[in-house]
Amino acid sequence: MNKMWIIAKHIYKKQVKSAGFVTLVLAPILFIGIILVIGYFTATSQGTSNNNIMIVTDSSEVVETLRATDTNNSLEYTTNLNQAQEALRNQVIDGYATVELENASIEAEIYVPTTNDDLDLTSEENALNMLRQSKSAAEMGIDAGAIQDLLLNNVTFQRNNVTISDSGEIASESTDITGRIIKTAIAYGIVFMLFMVMIFYIQIIAEELAKEKGTRVMEIILSSMSASSHFYGKILGILMMLLTHVSIYAILILIAILLNNQFNWIDLSMLDQFGINIGSLVQDQLPMIAWTLAFAVAGLLIYLALTGFFASLATKSEDAQKLNTPMTLTMVIGLYIGMFALNSPYNSVVKITSYIPFWTPFIMPFRIAADSVTQTQLIISLVVAFVFALLCFRFATVFYKSNVLTYSDKGIMGRIRQSYNLLKSERLANKE
Repeated sequence: MNKMWIIAKHIYKKQVKSAGFVTLVLAPILFIGIILVIGYFTATSQGTSNNNIMIVTDSSEVVETLRATDTNNSLEYTTNLNQAQEALRNQVIDGYATVELENASIEAEIYVPTTNDDLDLTSEENALNMLRQSKSAAEMGIDAGAIQDLLLNNVTFQRNNVTISDSGEIASESTDITGRIIKTAIAYGIVFMLFMVMIFYIQIIAEELAKEKGTRVMEIILSSMSASSHFYGKILGILMMLLTHVSIYAILILIAILLNNQFNWIDLSMLDQFGINIGSLVQDQLPMIAWTLAFAVAGLLIYLALTGFFASLATKSEDAQKLNTPMTLTMVIGLYIGMFALNSPYNSVVKITSYIPFWTPFIMPFRIAADSVTQTQLIISLVVAFVFALLCFRFATVFYKSNVLTYSDKGIMGRIRQSYNLLKSERLANKE
């Protein structure tokens, strides 16, 4: 145990100080920061978009209607077209519009330079449409309110979500669009983070083992400790790195929450007017978060164990990437099936592959987000995933002892066959 702990501390201290780890930790923070900055400037530019438009019209009704309209543009009024054109030439205004009202017909045209792409006349158009409707209603002797009812009261299907239990019972659920969006965001966030983390960490293990084996340092190390202690020491060191990684994000999130409460940078109370309560939403999604994290842990253990096996087949550092290719492709397939599951959660391929341990961590979170899996199914798939992870560790440990001191230039399948033959030979020798 002491020797295993020494290996764990060595790889932990070495990798935590590496540029790769620092980059992995900072990259999501910088990405989120850039997105927030872009969003802020976009919202600011949209919020302050104000064009000075001159309205050319002879109708007092048009002028009164537009003056009563809440708009982001600054509107001026004139009856002289030449005056508006002169103002545009002198860049006093950003554009001018002609509006002609004749009986219940309104013709409107806007003239702006080609460089002005942020012009928004939605409010003005809506106001003029309301004026046109009221004029048409007056001509036909119909109440304007009745026309509004005819135009706005459309038939729509009221959506009702249902769940199907194991016994086949159908139960209705409340339609919670916000909750579904949050579930989807959680699934995407955790699954993509799991994918990126596994790509990074399995690469570390593979390179560590391949480097020691390629420089023949492995022979010296294993002369003073068992192969299993060395293997589990490496895995423990990687898990310590991962725990540090997660802890950094947890601390930063906590600091951000405390600072926001102190300085109120983001006013979350504004969401209350839309019926959204952050505290309630987080509390409602705790089961989703817990299940998704549990599947992520199972997936991480499975792929770390398999990485140890494949890395033990390497003979030099250059082999590490090549031997990791099968696992990388397997994860990519699981990721794509998971995203497909969000739109087709009841597809037979999705259902079957969600119970295959290699792909369970990538598919089940999306099935949870789509409410297409029962509690019993989640428990079964999670138990299967963790049992499979234990079997992978057992498998990797057994073959690690046979592979770690053998060298071969054969392909992946050739090295696996050689590994199996060596294991059989060792077992026969031990029996004799």
